[in-house]
Amino acid sequence: MRARRVVEVGTSHGVSTLYLAQAVRLVTESDGGAGTVVGTEIEPAKAAVAREHFRRAGLQSVIDLRVGDIRAPLADLEAPLDLALIDIWPVLARPALEMIAPRLRPGGVVLIDNTEGHREDYRDAFALIEDPANGLLAQTLPFRAGLEMVVKR
Repeated sequence: MRARRVVEVGTSHGVSTLYLAQAVRLVTESDGGAGTVVGTEIEPAKAAVAREHFRRAGLQSVIDLRVGDIRAPLADLEAPLDLALIDIWPVLARPALEMIAPRLRPGGVVLIDNTEGHREDYRDAFALIEDPANGLLAQTLPFRAGLEMVVKR
């Protein structure tokens, strides 16, 4: 999908962020232009570890790590977004989706981790996804804990 504007909600120590950032860097090196991965992490200690991982991988220039409750770091996301990965507590998935979905480009994708084993915990997020007014389509991919793939129409 040649994603350039990516959001990761729940960076933790930054492992997934590194893969996302490398993909964005490869796209921008190939096609020109700019790209970024905006990561969010509520725990300052985890963010410090993640920043060190980014530095050691040489990817810190592609990553904008924002520390704090997701509502503040996601408030000023630049649209359009190409891809989002949500890997946080299920109760926070809906607030994250509410901030990301309006900024997602048509054809943009949101991946939500661990949905299969915690379906009931994600009920608010699924209610938002299933509301036709939001223009989202979803399918659960068959990974061990379930990975929801949501596409904006």
